Amino acid sequence: MKTRLIFTIFFSVILSVCFAQVEDEQTEDEYDIDIEDVQYDEEADTIDIEDIEIEDIEDDELATSSSFPWDRFAVGGNLGNLQFGDVTSIGVSPEINYMINDQFRLGLGGVYNYLKYKYVYDRFGQRYEVDNAEEKNSGVRPYVRFQPTPTFPVFLQAETEFLSQETILGRIDQTSFATIEQNVTNFGAGIGLNQGPTFLMLSYNFMNKANKEEFFDEAEQQYNATYTDRQEDQIYPYNALSFRTGFNFQLGQGDKNKRRRKKNEEREEFLPTYQ
Repeated sequence: MKTRLIFTIFFSVILSVCFAQVEDEQTEDEYDIDIEDVQYDEEADTIDIEDIEIEDIEDDELATSSSFPWDRFAVGGNLGNLQFGDVTSIGVSPEINYMINDQFRLGLGGVYNYLKYKYVYDRFGQRYEVDNAEEKNSGVRPYVRFQPTPTFPVFLQAETEFLSQETILGRIDQTSFATIEQNVTNFGAGIGLNQGPTFLMLSYNFMNKANKEEFFDEAEQQYNATYTDRQEDQIYPYNALSFRTGFNFQLGQGDKNKRRRKKNEEREEFLPTYQ
C-alpha cells in the first residue's frame, strides 16, 4: 500500500512539472525591440524606420530566460505489454531525469504493472478457470545514465528497483489459489540506444536469482509445498534479462521556439504599420 501511494505521488509530480513548465512559458516577458536613432518627421507625422533594428535572441539568452532550468529536465517513460484476453496485462512506468552535464543524468521512475488471469494452473499442469486471479506490482526505480560521447547515441544505465510484488503460485483447491507477496529489490545494469525522443535498452537484473529463491522459500513455508528444482521451475515468471523501449521529452525547448515565433510575428506586425 505504501509503495502504491509513493507511485501515485510520483506520477502526480511528473504531471505537475509538465503543467508548471507550460505556465512558466506563458508568463515570460515580451521581447524587447531596440529602436536606435529613430527620426520623427513633424511635417509628415511619420517615423523613418530605416534604422530600426530588432535584435536576434541568442541561444544562451533563450536557455536562461526561464526562472527555472527546464532545459536540464526530461520527462517520459514507457508503456508495458498491453494485452487483453485470457491474460490481461497493463503496465506503465513514468519517469523524470535531470541532466548533470553532457554525459550524466540522474533519474527517478515509477513502476506499475497489473495482470489478471482467466485461468490458473496447478503443479500438474491442469487448467482451472477463476474469477479474481490478479497480480499488482508497483514501486520506484532510481537510476544513473551515462552517455560517454554526447554525439554518439549509445548510453549505459545502472538502476535499482524497490517493488511490492504479487505472484500467483497456483491452484490450491477447487475454489482458491495461492499468491505470494514480496517486497523485492532489483539491481540492474544495461546498455541502450537513443533515437530522437525514443530509446531502446537491454538490462540485466543481478538480483533475479536471489529473489527467486526467496519466492520459493515463502511458497514452501506458507503452503507446505516442495520445489526440488527451483531454477528450472516455470512458476516464477520474472526473467533476469529484460528489453525496454520508451521515450524522453526534453523540457525547456518550447520556451525557445515560442520566443522565436513571437519575435517573427512582432516583426511582421510592426513593420507594415509604419511603412
